[in-house]
Amino acid sequence: CFDCHSTDSQSGRYNPFVSSTPYDKYDPNYVELSDDLKTISNILNNCRSYNKKSLSYLTKSVITEEKTSLSVLFNNIDGNASNFDNFVADISQYKHNFSVIALAETNIDEESKDLYRIGGYTSEYSSKITGKKEKSTTATLR
Repeated sequence: CFDCHSTDSQSGRYNPFVSSTPYDKYDPNYVELSDDLKTISNILNNCRSYNKKSLSYLTKSVITEEKTSLSVLFNNIDGNASNFDNFVADISQYKHNFSVIALAETNIDEESKDLYRIGGYTSEYSSKITGKKEKSTTATLR
């Protein structure tokens, strides 16, 4: 609901750690963010989206033969059965092998992980959470 989260007005990005209410030291319901939550909030606010060209440029400038970096690609795939093939085709366009590819909402169990493979990576799937409807399984490919 819109009353229980904040959205960055410039990017439309969801950030649950941004307070839409100004600080009021007399408000008993006001909770000041811890330093960790402030850091997370800043990361979410400064997160950028990259197209194919800008991501390729970024990975070339950050990673060289002398220096390696951890690179993570996260995607809410919203169902491996319907979106996995397109996702693999999309990431094959990048000339970069991510250290970790994390997929949320795969909607499959660990037993089906061999149906959804990405060359050069091994899969770790968690089973669906009991009592939750679909969209609860997360896969991490390394």
